[in-house]
Amino acid sequence: MSYDCDILIKNGAIVDGTGSAPYKGAVAVKDERIVAVGKVEGDLTKGADTVIDAEGMAVTPGFIDVHNHGDMTILYYPQADGYLRQGITTFVGGNCGSSPAPFEDEVSLGMGLYDLYYALRPDMY
Repeated sequence: MSYDCDILIKNGAIVDGTGSAPYKGAVAVKDERIVAVGKVEGDLTKGADTVIDAEGMAVTPGFIDVHNHGDMTILYYPQADGYLRQGITTFVGGNCGSSPAPFEDEVSLGMGLYDLYYALRPDMY
């Protein structure tokens, strides 16, 4: 089986979040989206621009973070780099009942203070 993809991560232990045991497989990515996750069958390198051999490593197609405060910070960090570095590809915001709307001085001042505190004490996070 081959995938029409830009990136193929193969031979890793796939942890897919279903609760089933990890299995040796591959993750195919096209246009920055996961297009296939599955067991290794045949030559998976056809069509992939980049092939990453993840032998001996765990591969997780993406985590969903169901409790976070990204609904506030996404306004200041729209690329969500902190989430992506943790493997989080989707987050659900608003569970605590707070909201950045209406976006006034109260919200922007609070976020500014977080940045100031981080600049003074970077080990906080």
